[in-house]
Amino acid sequence: MNAGGSPLEVVQACLAAHRALDWTRLRALFHPEARIGVFAGGGTPDDPERAIAAMQRAHAQDAAYQASVSNMRQLDGRAVLLHGRVRHSTRDGGFADVERYWLYVVRDGRLYRSAVYGSAEEALAAYEEQGEMLGA
Repeated sequence: MNAGGSPLEVVQACLAAHRALDWTRLRALFHPEARIGVFAGGGTPDDPERAIAAMQRAHAQDAAYQASVSNMRQLDGRAVLLHGRVRHSTRDGGFADVERYWLYVVRDGRLYRSAVYGSAEEALAAYEEQGEMLGA
């Protein structure tokens, strides 16, 4: 993905790289000033290297781990709201399957910010209150 893609194109490229476990390609899709929140890392925008490391650990150490997106919609010229589920192991040896919402903000054709929320309302309120920085 070259810089300059639409927000939906950038998000689709990020999801494809994640599904392929192609961490180098995923990292190349991040803006130079990115702060990336991932479920495996707690969900709040953080250093991109820590976000990728958390995803790598989740995939390597948790046989049940799977994040899937069932739908997405572009909110404006820079933000996309994704809806999906995350399945992961629990400490007692079972597994959990939880619904989550991701808010992705694209700047200059690359993923600039992302964060994970428990509801669409929470994600939309964060975007309205914090703008494209998502508090980071």
